[in-house]
Amino acid sequence: MQDLGAISNGMFKLKGPTMLQNSYSPAFPLKHQQKDMRLALALGDENAVSMPIAAAANEVKLFFSFCGKKKKK
Repeated sequence: MQDLGAISNGMFKLKGPTMLQNSYSPAFPLKHQQKDMRLALALGDENAVSMPIAAAANEVKLFFSFCGKKKKK
């Protein structure tokens, strides 16, 4: 049944078995997610669309990225 219709796409074939086992381990690097967030926020700015939740999430990610960096001597 999974090989029929819209559910026959590659993402369901890849993720389906692990989802059935309630395993939701991340498979997308956070640095790429943050890049996508920046692109979305820039697009929102260009089109005068306010995205306060996305902006706040981006700031939280940046804050924790900054806190994790060691100072160079």
